[in-house]
Amino acid sequence: MAYNRVFVSPRSAERKFERNLARELGENWETSAMAKRRKPRAAGSEKVNKAELIRQVAKALGKKVRPRDIIATLRERGVMVSHPQVSKTLKSAGYRRRRRGRKGARSAVERTRGRSAGRPLDLEALIAAKALVEKLGGIAKAEAAINVLKKLQR
Repeated sequence: MAYNRVFVSPRSAERKFERNLARELGENWETSAMAKRRKPRAAGSEKVNKAELIRQVAKALGKKVRPRDIIATLRERGVMVSHPQVSKTLKSAGYRRRRRGRKGARSAVERTRGRSAGRPLDLEALIAAKALVEKLGGIAKAEAAINVLKKLQR
């Protein structure tokens, strides 16, 4: 069995009823139910929005201002603001601290140089290292000795 009916939501049926009722009463339904535009504020109005209050308080408190200080100050004045609202307003106004980025990764050559002041290992240094390893009795003991030496130099 095939149905030729289209589903009509209850809300659309309600709107249709309201439109018909408004027509019968002589109202213009399209404009009466629509959202109205707000009138612009007068230039001399004394009402200030919360973001502007946050900026004013931040300016008064100084450069190192914290959101909780602003929230407490505005609460005393009777204005309730949220922490995210204060943080976002401070960030857009340029009051938030900039986080430091990570230092650039050093290249493999720079890591291997260590404290050798940029000089690569030469043949004499390698021969001396080999003699040290043989004298101490193995690479593991030589590394342990070097680690102890590093700790002593700090």
